[in-house]
Amino acid sequence: MHTGLIFALLALIPAAIGAAMLFLSGGTPDLITAGLAVAALISMLAGLFILRAQGGHIHRLAQSTGLIAAGKRKEAEPLAKGASPELHQIEQHVRTLAAETDKGKRIFSELVNRFKQHAAKMNELTEKLKRESVLRDYLARYVGNDVIEQMILSQDADPLKNERCEATLLFADIRSFTSMSEGMTPEQVITMLNEYFDAMVGIIFKHGGILDKFVGDELMAVFSPQKDKTAAPLAAVRTGVEMQKKISELMQERNARGLQVFQVGIGINTGNVVVGNVGAKNRMDYTVIGDTVNVAARLEQMAEGQEVIVGEKTYAYCKHAIPMREKGAIKVKNRDEPVKCYEVIVKSATFS
Repeated sequence: MHTGLIFALLALIPAAIGAAMLFLSGGTPDLITAGLAVAALISMLAGLFILRAQGGHIHRLAQSTGLIAAGKRKEAEPLAKGASPELHQIEQHVRTLAAETDKGKRIFSELVNRFKQHAAKMNELTEKLKRESVLRDYLARYVGNDVIEQMILSQDADPLKNERCEATLLFADIRSFTSMSEGMTPEQVITMLNEYFDAMVGIIFKHGGILDKFVGDELMAVFSPQKDKTAAPLAAVRTGVEMQKKISELMQERNARGLQVFQVGIGINTGNVVVGNVGAKNRMDYTVIGDTVNVAARLEQMAEGQEVIVGEKTYAYCKHAIPMREKGAIKVKNRDEPVKCYEVIVKSATFS
C-alpha cells in the first residue's frame, strides 16, 4: 500500500470515529472526550502497526546503503516486495548514485593510466631529443647541417657502418707552411690556421662534404657517393674551386693588415675506398682508406699554390661541367703505371 494513502487513512479514520461518537452522544462532554481518546488510540495503534511492518525494511535499507557506500554493492541485498514504494525509490537512487560513482572512478582511472602513458612517451621523446642534440653537436664538427639531417632521418640502424664504396677525396695543404711558421709566434700560427680552417670547412659543408681530419696545416674531406655518380665528384671540384677563390680573398685581407700570406694546393681523386671506424677500442676514427686516398694525397702534393689538381676518374665525371686541362702524369707508390692528372681552370670555373 502506498505510504501516502496509509497516512491519509490514519488521519481520516480517527476523525470519522470521533465525529460519529459526537453525533451519537448529542454533544455530551464526557462522550466527546471518550471519542477523542478512542480516535487517538486507534491512530497510535495503526501507526505502530505501520512502523512494525516497515521497520525491518528500513533496517535492511540501512545495511544495504552501508555496504554500497563501502564499495560492496554486489553484497547489498535488495529490499523485499513488502517495502514501501518510497523505500524502494530510496534504494534505487542510492544504487544509481553508486553505479555513477563507479563509472566515474573507472573513467578517472583510465585518464590516470593514459596520462602515465603520455608522460612515459614524453620522457622517451625528451631523452631522444637530448641524444639527437648531442649527436648534432658532435657531428657538426665534421659535417654540415644537411648531412646531419640525412643521417638522423636515415632508416639505417647504423648510418656510419663499415662499407666499400666509390667516394671522392679532397686534400688541401698550405704551401711552405713550415718555413713560414718559423717566423711567427705560436699564437699567430694558431690564429692563422683557425681563420683559414674556419673558412675552408664552411665551404666543404656547404657542398655536402664530410671533414675527415686535420693533420697540421693539411685537411682531408670526403664526398660520399650519391644516386647520381657525378654528384660527389662535381661537389668536390666545386668545393676546391670555391676554396681557392676564398683563399685569394683572405690573403688580400691579411696583406692589407700586414699579416703573413700563403698559398694552398688542392688535390682531388675519385675511386673505390673502404669507409669505416678505424683505431683502437678506446679511440676510433671514422675515416676512409685505400689506394684512392693515396692518389688524392699525391695529387695535392703535386699541386702548386692556388691550383686544384684532379685524377682521371674525377676528370671524366666533371669535364662536361667544369673547365679543365691536362696536367701530365705522376708516379704513385705501389702503382706500375703513371696516373694522369688534370688542372682545374679556377678563374674560368663558374657555377651556381
